[in-house]
Amino acid sequence: MKSPIKIGLIQALGLGVYISIVASIIQNGEKLFGPINNFWGPILFLTLFSFSVLICGFIALGYPVRLFWIKKNPDLAIKIVAYTTAFLFIFLLVIFGFLLF
Repeated sequence: MKSPIKIGLIQALGLGVYISIVASIIQNGEKLFGPINNFWGPILFLTLFSFSVLICGFIALGYPVRLFWIKKNPDLAIKIVAYTTAFLFIFLLVIFGFLLF
């Protein structure tokens, strides 16, 4: 079994990659889809947002939920969620650092 630190890092990296892809789609939305000046724009954005919440939840919580409910190992599940959160926070600080300097 891998350590919870490694699993947390892998999950945080997966989230970072997924978030980067979605951010790229949002940033280049007009280039990809053209201008959307009717009610379809907000519908598409909210659908993408909802889908992203589900994907991020699956990436960050899928394995810990399995550990918690199926494997009956809540301590490891909580550690993995904590490490994933910590690594995401570190990534956030690094991004802010790049933006500030």
